[in-house]
Amino acid sequence: MSAVRATLLLILIFLSCNSLRAQVDNVNPKVNIIGGETYYLHKVKSGQQIEAIAKAYYTEAKIISDANPDVVKGLTPGMELRIPCSFESYDAMSKLKVKQQKAEPQLVESRPPEPVAPPTGTSKKQVTPLEEAVSLIDSEKPREEEPEITEESEPIVEEPISYPVATPVAQVAEEEQEPADLVNEEAELEDLSKSITESLEALKKIREQLEAPVEEEAPKDDMPDIPASDRLSELLFLEQVMGDFFAPDSSDTALHIKEYFFVTADAAGNPTELKDERTETNENTNIIELDALKGIRFDGVKEAGLTGSPQPIGLNLDASKYAYSLKIKKKRIRYYRTSFFVEHMKSDHPHFDLIRKAADSEGKRGRCELIIYDGTMSASLHKAFEYNPFAEKDKTLKEQRFIEIQHMEFE
Repeated sequence: MSAVRATLLLILIFLSCNSLRAQVDNVNPKVNIIGGETYYLHKVKSGQQIEAIAKAYYTEAKIISDANPDVVKGLTPGMELRIPCSFESYDAMSKLKVKQQKAEPQLVESRPPEPVAPPTGTSKKQVTPLEEAVSLIDSEKPREEEPEITEESEPIVEEPISYPVATPVAQVAEEEQEPADLVNEEAELEDLSKSITESLEALKKIREQLEAPVEEEAPKDDMPDIPASDRLSELLFLEQVMGDFFAPDSSDTALHIKEYFFVTADAAGNPTELKDERTETNENTNIIELDALKGIRFDGVKEAGLTGSPQPIGLNLDASKYAYSLKIKKKRIRYYRTSFFVEHMKSDHPHFDLIRKAADSEGKRGRCELIIYDGTMSASLHKAFEYNPFAEKDKTLKEQRFIEIQHMEFE
């Protein structure tokens, strides 16, 4: 029984794989360059699944999902997907040939009309047009003398009349249209060949750009001459950016920073060259100015021994600002959500101990206004995937978790 079950399981897997391939019959091998990146553009048909589409384009479903955020809502007919190109898919698509299958017309065998018996009560036989035409042909032929029939002679067997077989209308139409179909097919093959040629040329240019040696540029002269000891580290710099963002008069309650730069630093961590790499592909927040980084110190690059050459560095910050109106008692903390709604802050609240310690250090109780910053900041090293130099996070160079009181005022 176990062998039978295993066999059935293999058959089901085979059928499911074939069904995945079968449902994607509109593969588009043309390469499109969008925002400096190469994609295939696929129009989703009814019943197609992202796994089958990924297999048809020699890629993975996750790569398609990352390039098309709307996929999480589900595929809908007519949706256009951007499918990132890869060397594997280029080689496969260059060999792809689209074959159009033409439906052959059903040929219906033509039979000669059967003779119609004369109506009852009439002596005159009804003659069909076809029989009338045959009789006219026979009447024009010279009559041959009928052989005399004797007892020894063999009986004469009349040969059946062969009627002309009618050619189906669909077959005639196909024969008449065949030259036009051949012309259309040749034109489509020519367009496909042209598209493949253009795709290969685009791939060749991209390969040349990727394989071209990176020329090291001379250090910039506009870098400020500031000793390393007088510079802020990358994390202290992020903390300063957060403080400026959450100004007292600001109503913002959350800050998200995700920035990417190529950083070349000396042995002390001071930047000698900076290159802005904040593109739409990398989903940058575009909050930090490039010039602001010239006066900081990259401790993570220095401690990882990555000085002297350009490194793909990411600066990240996720922070929230909490504004509390409280009444601090001896053992409890009352939290005023509104003027008419009050509740007690639970002792396991992540801010409870911080507030108690701050009140104890000042030796005060009663009503107070409080602001707390809560979040994480980090500097990370990234690595390339295909054409994106910041596609994947390699490792975290520096990281800091913080919960701190920025303002505390008692009445």
